[in-house]
Amino acid sequence: MFGTGFIVNKRIKHLVTDFKAKTLRICKIHVRGLFFNYSLICVHAPMEEKDGDENANFYEDLDQIYKVCPKRDVKITIGDLNAKIGQEETYRPIIGKYSLHTLSNDNGIKLINFACSKNMVVASTLFNHKDIHKMTWRSPDGQTFNQIDHLLIDARHVSSVIDERTFRGANIDSDHYLLISKIRSQISNARNTYDSYARKFISEKLKSPETSSEYREKLNEFS
Repeated sequence: MFGTGFIVNKRIKHLVTDFKAKTLRICKIHVRGLFFNYSLICVHAPMEEKDGDENANFYEDLDQIYKVCPKRDVKITIGDLNAKIGQEETYRPIIGKYSLHTLSNDNGIKLINFACSKNMVVASTLFNHKDIHKMTWRSPDGQTFNQIDHLLIDARHVSSVIDERTFRGANIDSDHYLLISKIRSQISNARNTYDSYARKFISEKLKSPETSSEYREKLNEFS
């Protein structure tokens, strides 16, 4: 019924150095970057109607997997947080002022508290888009729309997030809309290890008498 994961472009799959599934609701990958490495945490938080223990356990697990991320990594948390973030002025340094909702619900407060404790920012509520581009979930009757999918990033790297909005026209077979974030980053320029291996010289051939003789003849041509 639940599950989290990542789909990675094959062009950079060799830069993914680690994957860890903490629970059915939380998993993490580690991506090698040029100046910073990236720890990406994908989550699916319990709904607000769930009992308090399930919500508390979720944030305990999230806290644990965050703590094992290397200290210098750019840490990004993405996914369905089931949290309504409001526009409370008290939380402006963490949430900005462009949320779809006016008031945060209980799950929203939990998310804000988590972000505050980790010196993170809720980047999904920082951009001034039309309301239809903030909605991430639609009720089955099509009458209620919420912004409950979010992206959190370390405050010192928040300037790397240059945009985030939903794309309602994409058919993803879900009651959630496709949420796309644009993040300015530089991944590692390390080549795929397979490609590097394929380009190596086969030095064993130099031991062959035929190859050695051919090489000497070519040297004599240029001398």
